[in-house]
Amino acid sequence: MRSARFTAALACVAALVVCPACARHAHHARHSRPAASVQAVADGVVLTAGGQNVKVQFYAPGAVRVLKWTAAGTDAKLSLSVIEKSPPKLAVRLSRSAGAVTLDSGKLRVRVSTADGSIRFLARDGRTILAEQGAARFAPANIDKDPPSTCARPSR
Repeated sequence: MRSARFTAALACVAALVVCPACARHAHHARHSRPAASVQAVADGVVLTAGGQNVKVQFYAPGAVRVLKWTAAGTDAKLSLSVIEKSPPKLAVRLSRSAGAVTLDSGKLRVRVSTADGSIRFLARDGRTILAEQGAARFAPANIDKDPPSTCARPSR
C-alpha cells in the first residue's frame, strides 16, 4: 500500500517536471466536479455530489434518515431496523445556498454539502450537533451468507 502511494506521488512529481501544463490540466480535471444534482422528495432531498448519492428524509421533526450509496448503487436498502413505509407529511423547508442544500423541520436542520455530500446536523439556534469530516468513503462489506455490499467508512 505504501509503495503504491509512493509510486503515485512520484508520478505526480514527474508530471510536474516533464509537462507543467499537463500537470495543471490533470489537477484541474481531478479537482473540478460537475454541479450537484438536487431532487426534492417527500420531506427530504436526494442529492448527487462528489461521486456519491445522498438521500435525507425526515420521519418526524427531530428524526431524519440518511442513506448514502455509490454512483453504481441504489437506495433500495435492506434494513434490520423498522422503517416506516409512509412517513407523515411534515412541513420541512428546503433551501439552497452556495455550496449546500439545507432541510429545516423547525426542530432540526440538516445541511448537505453540494461539493462532497458531507452532512452537518444543526440545532434551531444554528449550533452544530454533529458533522461529517468530508465525503463518505465506501468499502466492500462481505458478511457470510449475505450478498456483497458496500458500507460507508468515516472520513479521515
